[in-house]
Amino acid sequence: MMWSYRHDLQLCREIAFQNPFKFKFGSRERGQCWDSIADVLNDAEQPGFNVDQRGVRERYSKLEKNFKKRMASEERASGIIGEDISELDQAIETILGLIEAADLESVKSMEKKKKELEREKETAESVRKRSMERLGETMCREKGRENEGKRRKVGGETVVYLKKKGEMENELRREEIELRRKEIELRSKELEFNRERECHEQELRNVERRERESREKLIIQQQQQIMMLIEQQKQQQEQQQQVINMMQQQSSVILTIISKMNEK
Repeated sequence: MMWSYRHDLQLCREIAFQNPFKFKFGSRERGQCWDSIADVLNDAEQPGFNVDQRGVRERYSKLEKNFKKRMASEERASGIIGEDISELDQAIETILGLIEAADLESVKSMEKKKKELEREKETAESVRKRSMERLGETMCREKGRENEGKRRKVGGETVVYLKKKGEMENELRREEIELRRKEIELRSKELEFNRERECHEQELRNVERRERESREKLIIQQQQQIMMLIEQQKQQQEQQQQVINMMQQQSSVILTIISKMNEK
């Protein structure tokens, strides 16, 4: 479809309204939000849309890239960003503010999860240490009772002791299984946290790469414009020199004619 100013403005307004950036990067919820934006636009009568999730995302990315490049160019040229901005620029600025807020929230969330993982690790290690200490104390205590039971050779007490020993060993095994389960959960949470952090860092790297490419492209364009201006000045100088040479030749011819007329 052909994009116009009205299309771009309505697109950015809908993005700002639904704010897909409040959902985690790469999540199903964010994808569903982009789908919803496309559906709303397609239902609009004026102006007409025929887009999908990919189309609206790519169009917004292009608008954002052009906006940042234009703002940077204006700031370099005059030292300030123009105050008279269009409704479309205002909508893009609103979206950029939402993205920045979402990034800050994501960083805070990851830091909170990291602290929770560290606390859970410390708790699990403390539980393991206490369990091992209890196991050691129990084994020593029961070993002493076992020796005493052997000395007394009392069958009833031996049966009671063995039963109690079995129960305690079962309890310790259950605690160890529970501890291992918690360790597995911790590892899973840590892997999930690392994956989220990598996704977030990758998204930031992509943004930085796009901005760097935009700056490099702008620099190349400026260099090309400067080279064109230099070439134009050079051509103008050559043309001026040609005119001067022609005038000098004409003057020389005129002087020669005048000189011959005076001789006559």
